[in-house]
Amino acid sequence: MSMLLALALASSSVVPPQSGGTQDPGILVTPAAVEVPDESGGGEGEPEVVSEAAWVGGSVAQVPGIELAKPASAPVVPMTVGVVAPPKPMSGVGLLSLSSMIFMVGLSTHVTAGVVQSGYCKGWRARGYNTAHGCFHDNEPWIAHGASGFAYGSSLILAGVGGAALGRRDAWESVVGDHRQRNARASVGVGAVLVAFGVAAGVAEAALLPRELYTYCSSYACEVDRRQTYYGLAGASALGLTVGTGLMTYGVAYRRHREGYLGSLRWSLSPRASARLLGASASLRF
Repeated sequence: MSMLLALALASSSVVPPQSGGTQDPGILVTPAAVEVPDESGGGEGEPEVVSEAAWVGGSVAQVPGIELAKPASAPVVPMTVGVVAPPKPMSGVGLLSLSSMIFMVGLSTHVTAGVVQSGYCKGWRARGYNTAHGCFHDNEPWIAHGASGFAYGSSLILAGVGGAALGRRDAWESVVGDHRQRNARASVGVGAVLVAFGVAAGVAEAALLPRELYTYCSSYACEVDRRQTYYGLAGASALGLTVGTGLMTYGVAYRRHREGYLGSLRWSLSPRASARLLGASASLRF
C-alpha cells in the first residue's frame, strides 16, 4: 500500500489555487513521455510528447492525447526483371534451297549444251567440216557456258549467305532454344577441304584448256572425251566451292553468334523503387 502511495506522489503534484479563487486545489498529472516515430523515417531523435488539455480536480492538467501511429516508409523492394531473350533469327533454309536450285539449273545447262554439241557434230562430215575439231570449235556453246557460270556464281553467293544465316539461327537455338550444341569446328574443317577441292578442280580445268589451241583432236571420240573432262571439272569445282563456302560460313557464324548470345544473356537488370529511391542495378553472370 505504501508503495502505491509513493508511486502516486512521484507522478503528481499539488497545484495551489489561483489568487482570489475559491477552487479546490487540483492535481496536475505529469505523464511519462510518449514516443512517436519520427516523420523523417528512421532517424533517432528526442521523444515527442503528445498531450491535450483536460480538467482534473478543478484545475487544468496535461494528460496524454491519443494519436494514430503513422505508417513507416515502405522498404526498398528489388524487382528483378528476367533477361529478355534475343529475337529468333531467320533460318536461311530458303536461301540454301534457292542456291541448290540455281546450281542445278547451271549444271543442267552445262550438260545439255555439251550433249547438244556432241550430237550435232557427230555427223561433222555431212555438215561440211573437214575435221571433228572444226565442228566442235565452230559450234562451241558460249552462251550456255556463260549462263552456267553465272548460275554457279549466284549459287555460291547464296550458299554463303544462307550458311551464315543458318549458323546464326543454330547459335540462337543452342543458347535460347533447344540448347543442343553444334560442331562448328567440323563444319569449318569439311568446308575448307571442299573449297580446296573446288579450287584444285578449277586449276586443273584451266591447265587443260590450252590444249584446244595447240593440240587438236583427230577424232570425234577425242573431242567428246575432252569436253566431258572439261565439263566434269567445271561442275566439280563449282560444287566444291559452293558447298564448302556454305559450310565454312555456317561454322564461323555459329561460333561468333553463339558467343554474342551468351554474352547478352549474362547481364540482368533489377529496378529498385521506393518513396525516396528510384534506380536500377545490373549483374553479370560468369
